[in-house]
Amino acid sequence: MSLLDAARRTPISIQLLGEIEVRRAGTPVQELTAARAEVLALIALSGERGITKRELGNLIPGGRLSDDALHRRISDLRKRCGIVIQDPRQGRNRYVLEPLHVESIDAVQFVDGVAALSATPQIGDLDRLMRLWSGDPARSWKGPLRGPWDQVIQARATLVEHLARHPELEKAAEAARFASLFPVLPELNVVRSSFSRRTRSKPRLLVVEDQIMGEIREVLDSAFCVVPVISLPRWNEERDNLMVDGALIDLHLTDNLSDNYGTTVVAEYLRRHTEIPAALMSVAPPARYHAQDDLRIKYRLVDIVQKNSAGRLNGEDLLHVARELVDMDDRSRVTRLNLWIDCDEYHVKSDSLLSGGRGTPRNSVEQCRREAEMLRAKSRSAALNVNALHGEVMEFHRRWGPGRSGARY
Repeated sequence: MSLLDAARRTPISIQLLGEIEVRRAGTPVQELTAARAEVLALIALSGERGITKRELGNLIPGGRLSDDALHRRISDLRKRCGIVIQDPRQGRNRYVLEPLHVESIDAVQFVDGVAALSATPQIGDLDRLMRLWSGDPARSWKGPLRGPWDQVIQARATLVEHLARHPELEKAAEAARFASLFPVLPELNVVRSSFSRRTRSKPRLLVVEDQIMGEIREVLDSAFCVVPVISLPRWNEERDNLMVDGALIDLHLTDNLSDNYGTTVVAEYLRRHTEIPAALMSVAPPARYHAQDDLRIKYRLVDIVQKNSAGRLNGEDLLHVARELVDMDDRSRVTRLNLWIDCDEYHVKSDSLLSGGRGTPRNSVEQCRREAEMLRAKSRSAALNVNALHGEVMEFHRRWGPGRSGARY
């Protein structure tokens, strides 16, 4: 009996979510080279629809593959690896795997599993899907993951979104390992921060200050691991890989263009793109703010720590505010969650006023207000479940935060 005939009797398992591998009866197929694996991955991800010779030639990493080279790889997959690939000459114009020959494809299981998730999945469901990943396919793929890979990348993004806003994130058995597979994926910063904090003796605190960094570190170093940023160029280098639990920002981070860069650049970036709680250090809020609450709500600031007229800080006040940023007791968490609600509602109203109702219609403003009031009422309940409230506030933020349709700020 030939290898191909024997292969038809023994289905294969294809692993794409990491190093590409094929197993037959639990044993790796040794003849699967990297070049053959590239072709197999694209065919496997194309499912029942299959993939044309032209598409394969264009999507193989490293440039356009000639018809002869592609034919050799497919022939080797069949004859050397024993993988049954239907021939386009047999009544169709696309390559497709023989369905009866395939036991499982982990990437297909992952995509289908993410699609089947409810709006509020159990943490165990997310663990089960993360467990399918053993590595980052992009590491061994010699080019961008395109074409049939798009569905996998999109499903991964959906999973990460569920994970980052899940109220029981810290109970996820697979989250830390999963996040470690993609060290430069910014969407996973929330997950990495949550789990790295478990192994640290001190919370990590970003401090953005260009005048009195030494004084601040004298106060905070005993209780916090300070991540110092003393200039805007340094901020631009650090901002996409922030692994911190909170941020203290100087209002007057000086620059030739502006004297309010602490809020207009740093605090605004943290508000729009991260879940990092922030506080401001300032002699006084700008004149355009009638009260500190206006400034706090606009930038989702946990607090404002006052400098004296000489630009110095009271050490006890600084420590108090730093702890407000990172404390995980229920009171502190609820305070920060209420800020999310206030901040998103503020910007929905502001956008509506500035656009004359065109960007955010009045009925949307009213809907946002009603949802915000319901969440505030829950936060005051004697039977409050803070983890559940966190999940609901993150859902509110998804609908009404900076990512909403028509958002200006």
